[in-house]
Amino acid sequence: MRYLTREMDEKLQRNGAFYDFEPIEDREYSEAEIRAFYKKKLDERLAGELEEYEYMKSVSAGDIAFCDAGAEDGDRVLSEEASPPDPKRVEREFRASCRRMIRLIGTYYPEWLRELGDLRLFSYGYLKQSAYDRLKAECEQMEREFENMKREYREECERQNIPERINKAFYTHDDELLGIRKRGKALEMYLRRCGGFDESEEYRRITFKDARVLERDRSLAPRLSFDEDGKPSSNITFLYFEIFRSERGYEVHTMFFKNGKDSLKYLTVDCADVVYEDGAGFNL
Repeated sequence: MRYLTREMDEKLQRNGAFYDFEPIEDREYSEAEIRAFYKKKLDERLAGELEEYEYMKSVSAGDIAFCDAGAEDGDRVLSEEASPPDPKRVEREFRASCRRMIRLIGTYYPEWLRELGDLRLFSYGYLKQSAYDRLKAECEQMEREFENMKREYREECERQNIPERINKAFYTHDDELLGIRKRGKALEMYLRRCGGFDESEEYRRITFKDARVLERDRSLAPRLSFDEDGKPSSNITFLYFEIFRSERGYEVHTMFFKNGKDSLKYLTVDCADVVYEDGAGFNL
């Protein structure tokens, strides 16, 4: 990617991270005060589950299931969900979330947060005002950089004058990658289009004609599973694309997300043309 690079995307992963925290006064806190902060957050979590429990009791099984399945499934959801929250379970889950917060330092949260020393307040969702202000300022700077990047790319797209039919092929954000296959001189990409209601357009095949692969992460190979109706799902989703004109036609940069470490995967193709086809399914 020329504009939405790995480095830019890593920054974007942290954009808005300050919303996870409540600022508190810049000073040292006693053990009793730290325990009070812990109890406050735990009580808030328990109160949230109690509120959800009361809501679940107030709705019918049909209300729960109307957008998914029949009343039988609704009865099952109601019986599973509408039970009072166990305070011990809630506290176990809260402690687990605190540990997870600390593990995210250096990835989702910036490394400098380790300098705070005692990370208990951080893990509960509190930051001293100075740290909160610094994190907020960094997030706001990231947002400005992202907006500048988008503006520069839009301006470049206008200069490139890419046909809309080609841009439209990649209007597939968060769709699942089912496969990439070489067919003669062409390269075919198969996607399952998530979020659509028209099954005739559930799948999309994008064909790069007279294709040359310029970059492909070795692990960009989806692992498929199938539901009871035989429909496939994948562990890789399509995120973003960039298209530029080239001597041979078009240079297409695509970014994917794959669960696990080093989650961003890339495919860059130089090709003579790009066409796409929607259909009920393709022979993968």
